[in-house]
Amino acid sequence: MGFGKNPNVTGIISSNWTDTGANSSVQRYYKIAAVRGNAEKTSFEVVGKYSTKLGYRNSSVTDWNFISIPLNITKWELYNGTNDGYDLVVNPPNCVRSIWRYNSSYGWERTNYNGSTWQPATPSDENFTRLEPLVGYWFETNNSCTLSFAGQIPTENRTRDLATVWSVTGWYTPVNLTLGEDTEFNPLYVVPADSIQEIDRYNYETREFEVTVHYPGYGWWPAWNNQNFRSIDPIRGYYFRMEPNAVWYHDPQT
Repeated sequence: MGFGKNPNVTGIISSNWTDTGANSSVQRYYKIAAVRGNAEKTSFEVVGKYSTKLGYRNSSVTDWNFISIPLNITKWELYNGTNDGYDLVVNPPNCVRSIWRYNSSYGWERTNYNGSTWQPATPSDENFTRLEPLVGYWFETNNSCTLSFAGQIPTENRTRDLATVWSVTGWYTPVNLTLGEDTEFNPLYVVPADSIQEIDRYNYETREFEVTVHYPGYGWWPAWNNQNFRSIDPIRGYYFRMEPNAVWYHDPQT
């Protein structure tokens, strides 16, 4: 049994609710339920927030964090001062100096934060005006802070072209997925099969890349010095080493 399009809130003292403990959690997720008498309706959508720490070492002028977006944020266009675009939610503010992305046609592109708006760094970067799912970004920081994304948990499958040799990717879901034996489960469905030969991620603490290698017919095997690289984790960016080019069919609910 459903409810009408125009809800009647007569008699409800307050239609607002504040989760006072949300700031202390890295992840927080919500559904909305409406009850009238014996009838109850719960939303299909799940919304929430996901936070991560962005590091900065005082020995550097700036520092680097490799990030992707795990939620379907309301606005993907970046705020430029005249639009109703997206601005990063960071605490303390102004800790991100610039965002870098890789364009297979032009190389690296950058958008800078001037303290109030986001602007492409050079005329050649002029199309870098928005963020995207399934993309990995390098965040250049000038201070340590907490980065938070708020939005809907993704539900729709997406495809992305992955090019030889390296594709800079993201993980568009808050779900951690184990990289194990192919006979058990392979969460990275690509066509042609077995096109992803290697995955690299950046470890901020060691300032080194970590790698796991795919062996067709067996599965994923992390390098001896990063044996904990056994999953694809939300909010991280990744490099996929490809051979040949492939199409990635990403299921956020897998």
